Amino acid sequence: MTKRDIFIFLFKWHRRIIAMFLFIMLVTIVLQYVTPQPFTAKAVILVEHNRAPMMRSDIAPGMQTLDVLNTQVDIILSHTVIANAVDKVRPHERPEKPSIVRDIKKSFRAGLETLGLADKSTKRDNWIRYLKKNVSVKALVSSSIIHVKYTDEDPKWSSDMVNAIVQAYIDHHVELYRPRGTAEVYRKQMEQLRQQLDQHRDQLESINQSEDVTAATEQRRSLILQKAAFQERIAAAEQTLAELLLRFTAEHEKVKSQRQQLASFRQEIETLDNQLRKLELNLSKTTQMRLNIATEESLYQAYKRRYDEERLKELANADLINVRVVEMSTPSVRPDRSRLFFIAIAVIGALIFSIGIAFIFEYFDRRVNNSGIAEEILGVPELGSIDAY
Repeated sequence: MTKRDIFIFLFKWHRRIIAMFLFIMLVTIVLQYVTPQPFTAKAVILVEHNRAPMMRSDIAPGMQTLDVLNTQVDIILSHTVIANAVDKVRPHERPEKPSIVRDIKKSFRAGLETLGLADKSTKRDNWIRYLKKNVSVKALVSSSIIHVKYTDEDPKWSSDMVNAIVQAYIDHHVELYRPRGTAEVYRKQMEQLRQQLDQHRDQLESINQSEDVTAATEQRRSLILQKAAFQERIAAAEQTLAELLLRFTAEHEKVKSQRQQLASFRQEIETLDNQLRKLELNLSKTTQMRLNIATEESLYQAYKRRYDEERLKELANADLINVRVVEMSTPSVRPDRSRLFFIAIAVIGALIFSIGIAFIFEYFDRRVNNSGIAEEILGVPELGSIDAY
């Protein structure tokens, strides 16, 4: 197709192209002034993925950022959060502006409900479903930021709804991750351990009052010294007995006397050993009891520390969780796009659409408008032509 053919085509269909272009522009301009302009409200949330959900001081390494953010996105869009936001803002009680399209939709819906083709639902339920589909919750790539957006014709309503969703999400997050009953378990363990600890302390105090530990230690030292002295005597007596056996027979009076003395020494050592074992048993029992009490006290302090931590978690608020609101939504002073922007887009679209329609008409046009087409159709040569003016 040459430039001449293009100009011929545009000149041939210029009226239709201009008419279609003006019609599309007129419709666009009318819609721009009739249809309310959209206002988008946005809130920004920071989710610290390496922090525990309830206590910001707890480190939780190894948690994947994407997993944490996707979990929080699902929580924000959950039915509980959206329902709580709807109950707070109550958009179903919002005055509705007259709208022919809305009235037609309501009538059509009512007809379907009458025929049993659709289930009846309240305005509140309709708003919950509408918000779950139209509220945009997006986790930004390679960051810990979540954007919550909602578009409405009223900037204040859109801002209030986004802020209500954010607040409902924070409340639900606290309620969701708050431990339940853990502190009570630690409290019972503490009480049981405290009773056992008091009982062991009383037993140790009773032993300390009935026996002097220092005196027992001195007695043990004295028994050890006595045993050592008798062992020296036994060694000397055995040497003397060996010398006597070289000089006398086993039935000699001196040998018998020496053996009796050796036996008495050994009997004394056995008595001392029994006393030492008894004394060692008492001392080791006291020492073991002290060690057990120290262990129980350490365990009690550990339970108390965990109990205090769980109590803090149960009383946690929005300042102790791993979610922070970076920016709350404020009512927009300007719409998302100006009317001039949509009109400029409409100019381009109308021009393309109008030319496209002209091409369609040209394709289906069967009128003869030059001699070449006539020769092709009739199969006879051209003898002459008269231009029409």
